[in-house]
Amino acid sequence: MTLSIVLPVINGGNVSCKDAVVSLLAYEYPLSAKEIYSRAKRKYGLNTSYQAIHKTLKELTENKIIEKKGKEYQLNLEWINSLKKFTEQLLSKEENKLTVFEAINKGVSNLYFEDLASVDRFLLSAGEVIIKKEKKPLYYYWFHSWTPLFFSKEGYEKMRNLVENTDLFVLIKGNSALDRWCGQILKKFNQNNFKLNVKNMNIPEFLVYEDYIFQVFYPKGIIEKVNKEFKKIKKIEDLNIDKIFVEIFEKKVGIPVVVNKNALLAEQLKQKIKSYF
Repeated sequence: MTLSIVLPVINGGNVSCKDAVVSLLAYEYPLSAKEIYSRAKRKYGLNTSYQAIHKTLKELTENKIIEKKGKEYQLNLEWINSLKKFTEQLLSKEENKLTVFEAINKGVSNLYFEDLASVDRFLLSAGEVIIKKEKKPLYYYWFHSWTPLFFSKEGYEKMRNLVENTDLFVLIKGNSALDRWCGQILKKFNQNNFKLNVKNMNIPEFLVYEDYIFQVFYPKGIIEKVNKEFKKIKKIEDLNIDKIFVEIFEKKVGIPVVVNKNALLAEQLKQKIKSYF
């Protein structure tokens, strides 16, 4: 079972009720119908009635994409597990010869990862596939910058090569000592388009390269854990890399990822980020 989710962040008039509901519950749960309705209007500019939201919730529940517990809704665990199994098969060369981007081009774009480190590894593998030798811009908006912190770890060192082969345009919500340190490291790679303390976009994390769009729905709980850790550390010398990696980045929380290939939407997101520079 799959549901085609688009990025409900640019043009509110084009957002469907289904997209808004699933996206909200991927990011924060459980929520009541009233909370979903108010958040959909505020966060995505969804122009719909309370009755329409109720109808959508009923349909998604009947299709076993979401489930109702008491008066609150959340994503259905069985549906999440189906995305997880699909993701594992998709990323396993031994089990499935279909590449990630063949799947995306066929309209299969909903993935699910257990932890932050797995999301990063997926984004790395995707970058190795789509980033060409010709240097082109890569745009992203994230709640903190952490990739340079882990350059010494296996897998993350490959990201240094990707950094050297792109022109980065980076917006970061945070403004901690670690965020500033990461920005300084990127400058050593001649990446100067790095802006901190960007909090008014009010959308989940996303990355754009050419026509490919990746959106990551980090659960509220893990965002709070990362925020707490970043706020606590005042200088890079105080950071215990192994501890933060095991306790936070490898913590099993469940993270949906949506991938699209859409030239028009990609261009809108690029222009949104470029407007800050």
